Amino acid sequence: MLATPLSLTRVNGGLRFVMFIALLLPLSFANAASFDCAKATTLVEKAICGDPQLSARDDALMSAYQHALVEATDANRLKAEQRAWLKDVRNKCQDETCLYSAYDQRIAALGGKSGSTAKVSRPADPNIVMGRCHMDSCWWWKVASMETVRTGATGRLVKVLARTTSEEFSSDYVDQHGYPGNPQSVATWDVRPLEIYLYCSKTLPAVIEYDKDQRKYRVAIPFDNDGVPWGATEGAANLYDHACNQGRAGTYAINPAYAEAEITLDVPEDILSFK
Repeated sequence: MLATPLSLTRVNGGLRFVMFIALLLPLSFANAASFDCAKATTLVEKAICGDPQLSARDDALMSAYQHALVEATDANRLKAEQRAWLKDVRNKCQDETCLYSAYDQRIAALGGKSGSTAKVSRPADPNIVMGRCHMDSCWWWKVASMETVRTGATGRLVKVLARTTSEEFSSDYVDQHGYPGNPQSVATWDVRPLEIYLYCSKTLPAVIEYDKDQRKYRVAIPFDNDGVPWGATEGAANLYDHACNQGRAGTYAINPAYAEAEITLDVPEDILSFK
């Protein structure tokens, strides 16, 4: 799905808008997919990796499938059904419309929805925030500090310093226990915390991080108006909810001009000039 470039530029404050070809994904997090896109060989796999909406559906399907496995009374039967669906339904699609329909129907059949996750416990430490659990691995944030930098008419800019850690699990462990809410007590956290800005706003809920290559701050909106993140944006959305919504998901009225736009800033405070 190719988007039409958005011809909107702001000179005062150095703001630049360019429409993404793909749906906006946050910071350094890659597009979602339940398989390694670098090894994609079939036309269907390449279509999924090349279309962010299909990639998000593929990720949502994997989350729904993992959850269904945890709840299933006959896991072997469910695994056989999933293999049959891949072979006889998804892989026989000849266009994106077919793939959209196939994924939506399968996700619904598994009792999932976009942004659904496998069974995950909540972290016990209030400073630890679940990043994302996917494909037998999890990562977490550990918030070192949060402070409100500035408040404007449309929102509040919060500066967060946070470290991350990650762990991998066996498929059998995930099937039996789900994902743990907390990393191990001996987890190794990043030595240097990440500096991230969050714009707590109903019209432009944003995650902001410095891009060394562009020498600009990149802005990402990690969810739709319903507050449900796309698969790969879940970690950024969870940190946003932690800082802006006391750990709860919110609902939004995102300005359509920003929903699918790449936004870069000279300084994080420039976000307050957005209407």
